[in-house]
Amino acid sequence: MQYSGWGRLTRVRGSSYAGTAMPQTSQTPRDNVLLSADWVLPVSSAPVRKGGVLLEGGRIVAVGPAEILRHDMPRAVYRPLQGHTLMPGLVNAHTHLELTALKDRVPPADDFVSWILRLIAEKQTMNDGAIEASVQRGLEECLASGTTCLGEIANTRHSFRILRDAGVRGVIFYEILGRPAGDLPARIEALRTTIETLRAASGERLAIGVSPHSPYTLSPELFAHLAAYLHTERLPYTIHLAESRDEMDYFRHDRGALKERLFPAVGWDPVGHRAQAGSPLAQLDGLGLLTPRLLAVHGVHLTPREIARLQQAGASLAICPRSNETLRVGRAPIMDMLRAGIPVGLGTDSLASNRSLSLWDEMRFLRQCYQDSDTLAPTQILRMATLDGARALGLAAAIGSLEAGKKADLIAVGTPASCGEDPTEALIDETGPDALALAMVAGETLIDRIGI
Repeated sequence: MQYSGWGRLTRVRGSSYAGTAMPQTSQTPRDNVLLSADWVLPVSSAPVRKGGVLLEGGRIVAVGPAEILRHDMPRAVYRPLQGHTLMPGLVNAHTHLELTALKDRVPPADDFVSWILRLIAEKQTMNDGAIEASVQRGLEECLASGTTCLGEIANTRHSFRILRDAGVRGVIFYEILGRPAGDLPARIEALRTTIETLRAASGERLAIGVSPHSPYTLSPELFAHLAAYLHTERLPYTIHLAESRDEMDYFRHDRGALKERLFPAVGWDPVGHRAQAGSPLAQLDGLGLLTPRLLAVHGVHLTPREIARLQQAGASLAICPRSNETLRVGRAPIMDMLRAGIPVGLGTDSLASNRSLSLWDEMRFLRQCYQDSDTLAPTQILRMATLDGARALGLAAAIGSLEAGKKADLIAVGTPASCGEDPTEALIDETGPDALALAMVAGETLIDRIGI
């Protein structure tokens, strides 16, 4: 949960982050390029040792043993990546890049609401230039660790412009929150105009959606108007859901720290705002918002029955394990979600509640949480950071795995020396901040550290 709406885009190519040079070029897709590597991890199928990926016009044409592909396509431009593994670009299903600059400025608190109040106070010190720089820095960190697609929550247009100009892929969710007493139809009309403007300028790689922040940060009246708008426009949308015990206490008992401390602090009348349903999920259900276009975020306190309801509705989930750990809100029932067949993507949230924006760090943490169990395999964890993240964002038909016909969104990372018959486990355990060698989106090179 990030309250980027309270308080108060530059090209990534050729830039640097944290003083580390990032040799990058902007190469347009060539016809018939064959990349080979020690391993190819398609994610949707078994790893290929000494594999290759054939590209043409920004798409993947074939995946298989490099020797066979070279024989079948002798005129293809051949680029061997010895010592590396080719795999899909990582999909960070939940980010708040506007809050990147708040790293170390919002330390963990004893309780969830105290942390929220500190975040609001720090966010209010950020001017427009600081927000723009924050998004830029956050995107560079994401790219440097191999993320090529993001589910980004935005309150300004900086994320839209910066992500578009950088050439990455993603869904920009324009965030709405508050309990206004004014003209709600006018507010919805202003939202409609903003979304139409962004969609008209988004290009092929960015989709535009809406983020009604959470059931408790929106008045029932505003939420109802947003639901009607979403029913009409058919946009993707994402909502923070069942993240904390305080949230559940509010909906179940109409009391607790949200009502007693948060609402008065932000000027909301705690007496005039009563919880309208027995749970946050019930409120969404009552508004008709449990649909395949919903990406619910966190879901830490979802019950088995609620998980089944999400699956029945065709909704998706994004989990943020390290953020949940930092904020001490509990751990999402991941295995129940996966067993139910819900697409579960992996997100880093923001640096206001996390130490890095690296999905490798997120995967590593999740693996450590389940290291004494055989229930969450490394291959499943990697899938959450690639194909299932793409499914959660509604993009799996185009990206998330290396398959013929899909967009050439891929990365190359150093192959760990400890690889066995499947490099997935070693990659999760050992891939560090300097492992990325290559990042492509639709066949366009965004990062090239090895001069292909």
